[in-house]
Amino acid sequence: MINNRKNKGFTIIELIVVMAIIGILVLLAMPKFMGNTQQARWTEIKSNTKQIENASERYYIDKQDWPRLSDVPYTESQIESFSKEIKDKTGKIITLDSAGSYYDIDYSKLNQYVQKPKDSIHYIIQNPVGEIYYLNELTTIGETRLNVNNKPISVITMTPEQNLTTTTNIIWTYNLSTDPDGDSIPVAEWTVDGIIKSNPNGMLSTGSHTISLKVQDSKGLWSQSVSTIVSVSTSQPLYVTNGLILDLEPNLYTGTQWTDKTLNMYNGTIKNFTNPTWGIVGGINGLRFTNSSNYLEFPAITANVKTIEYWIYLNTLATSVCTQVYQDPTIYHLLSIYNAYPLATLWADRTQSYSSVSPQLKVWQHVVVDTVNKKLYLNGKNVTTPMSISWTPDNFSPRFGQGYSGYTSFDGYLGSIRIYNRALTQAEITTNYGVGIK
Repeated sequence: MINNRKNKGFTIIELIVVMAIIGILVLLAMPKFMGNTQQARWTEIKSNTKQIENASERYYIDKQDWPRLSDVPYTESQIESFSKEIKDKTGKIITLDSAGSYYDIDYSKLNQYVQKPKDSIHYIIQNPVGEIYYLNELTTIGETRLNVNNKPISVITMTPEQNLTTTTNIIWTYNLSTDPDGDSIPVAEWTVDGIIKSNPNGMLSTGSHTISLKVQDSKGLWSQSVSTIVSVSTSQPLYVTNGLILDLEPNLYTGTQWTDKTLNMYNGTIKNFTNPTWGIVGGINGLRFTNSSNYLEFPAITANVKTIEYWIYLNTLATSVCTQVYQDPTIYHLLSIYNAYPLATLWADRTQSYSSVSPQLKVWQHVVVDTVNKKLYLNGKNVTTPMSISWTPDNFSPRFGQGYSGYTSFDGYLGSIRIYNRALTQAEITTNYGVGIK
């Protein structure tokens, strides 16, 4: 008889023996594995406690307050009812001070210092010393009271905030919205007069409009809706329009282009700005100039340029020329200011006409250059004597900011720019100055 034993598998007894051996090995290794996992968890929690405490101290230095979620504290007895153990940043079980006040942490206040821990541990802060403790093993009361997800808080911001007309490009943002739990806010829902808009930016029609916002945090919780009402007036220029060949308003910009309102489309191009910045100063939106490489350039203007008008906001008097319009190869500074001579100056073809007036700092100022009569006006008044030079600027590309030589600059903001093909009268210049920046 042939023996077929070698063609058979394991017997049941053999399998039972192997499984028993594996089980014994697992039982022997499990305590060490569990111990390492638990040790890693406690190390992470202690590290998180230290980081939150350090961030809270930095917040206190900046704000003179602790990052409390509520002004209503927990008492020592309440905290002890929430957890079976309360530990400090060293992992030591502590006994709370009965005279202390304890608060939940508002992680949205700590965003710039530390991220909210991803663990499920509940951390509290003590006032007035700022110690951070963590609650280990919540009780039923603690689970009910503390494990509550807070809704985010919506905040609407708009640029500009005033002087809105039907040609104002309004930019809406929700970046100041916060989440008390420190969660991110990836979703925003806008409504304009009750109609949901994915992007509310742009111009509005004449009248009152209600803009509403609600945001959603990364846990899927929606905030309560907040609203603001804006009033928009019909865009009707009050300034002089006769002879106007270029008209730039501070709100008509997209990326690196500043749009000309006239049909001539002499659009300005923003050059050498790392990120073109438009800021609100004195309630007006302006293009921010910060260094000698910044400039605004226009295409060649073929019409005769008789009057150049603009608004400027100076932060400081630069070491060289503060602002100018340049024409190559001949230099034409339309408003020059030097530290050595802090006076408004008209400089054309290396000929200067100094005024007795020094431009003011940190206020919007109106500048007009009459290229026909070679006069400089500051805030509606002629501040220089006529210059005996020949200058009829036409078919040239003006610049504001850095000149062709690359050394001139100014520190401040540039607002509305208008160019006319005729010389404005003193009365018209006074009118434009009285209307203000548009």
